[in-house]
Amino acid sequence: MRGQQNASAVDALAIARLQVEALYSFCFLLQDPENIQLFMKNGWKKKYIRFLLEREERAHLSYFGDFSESQGPAMLQKLQQLSFVTDEERRTIESEELGRPFGPQPVGSALILGFPTPRKIIEMMDEPSQKRMLTRLYPEYQFLCSFAHGGPEALLFRAVSDCRSPVRDVVSTGGIDDFYQREVLEPPVIYSALSAVQAATEVAAIYPGDMELLVKVSNAWQLLSQFSVLSMPIWEVRAKGILPLINLP
Repeated sequence: MRGQQNASAVDALAIARLQVEALYSFCFLLQDPENIQLFMKNGWKKKYIRFLLEREERAHLSYFGDFSESQGPAMLQKLQQLSFVTDEERRTIESEELGRPFGPQPVGSALILGFPTPRKIIEMMDEPSQKRMLTRLYPEYQFLCSFAHGGPEALLFRAVSDCRSPVRDVVSTGGIDDFYQREVLEPPVIYSALSAVQAATEVAAIYPGDMELLVKVSNAWQLLSQFSVLSMPIWEVRAKGILPLINLP
């Protein structure tokens, strides 16, 4: 995003999507300790699947033998214990990926469920105001996803921001500069800051007696409200109930 105007700055919007998605995951993790276990299990499962695939693909490469048969399994076994993954769940993964039966068919409890996406997380939220907050952010998340998936907006933003684009021949320089500032440079910062401040607000909801935390989060909201109109509905539906002692314009 620094330096001269260029199309690659549009990628910052795809990165900002990660910040918003992290807020959804964070709220889900705070809701129930079992969700943390699911998070850890999914992380280990992805590592193990990659290991199984690489082990099969490199089976005839001798210089991978020690890692495939000794170092890798030992490391993954330690991580398995830390990630709450049972041996039955591990064998189920092997059966799914390699098609090697190990005895009776695995029961449902041996299957590691996938970690929910933001849409599913909204449906699983118990706290009403938290659910409304995440529901309001979902269209913003979908908008940012278009820059990760190559949607029409991503193509347009790149065309306007690219100094070599013929679009620049039909749009005034002032118009392009204004678009680049408003639509390319500012939103990633706003989305990132809003996600971080709301995550801190969710922590403050758990520790209402931590005055230092409450003051810092309140100051962050006051600063954010000066730069982002989007922050106001998020404040109204969720943060205001957690920080009732401050008033925003």
